[in-house]
Amino acid sequence: MNRELALRRVKWLTLLLFGLAIPTAAQSELYKLPAGTHVRLRLDVELSSRVASVDDTFIATVAEPVRLNDSVVLPEGSIVEGRVTGVTPAGVFGRSGSLKIVFENLKVFGGTRRIDAALTDEILAERPFFLVSPFVKGREARLKKNKEFEIELRREVTLPVIAY
Repeated sequence: MNRELALRRVKWLTLLLFGLAIPTAAQSELYKLPAGTHVRLRLDVELSSRVASVDDTFIATVAEPVRLNDSVVLPEGSIVEGRVTGVTPAGVFGRSGSLKIVFENLKVFGGTRRIDAALTDEILAERPFFLVSPFVKGREARLKKNKEFEIELRREVTLPVIAY
């Protein structure tokens, strides 16, 4: 009787260990976004060098799903949180403003993942169409609400395995 109980336990333990090993292997291969991955975002608010301050936070949403191996691993509508790291307002002599921002968190599938991402292009002020003089203020740098842009992941991000 004890031998039969011991064999039954070994069978269940083997099944349990084997069952846990399969999802781990699938997750390590299929659900990692490698460094260098580009993600298209849509800004939910306007950012401007006129009103922004260092450490202001903002939200953008994923505008296009990200696919890996023909599977959507980052769906449209996922939330990305960013932060302003540098601001220079427009100044005299036509000096344009500038904004520096980083992207730090990805909210997806009910959880938050830490990310390290940056814009693929700089935020530039529109060029003035007039002569530069000490009485002319430069243009502010800004990203308009609902504008789409790309970020690039600087580090690998592991995402949870979710069945769609």
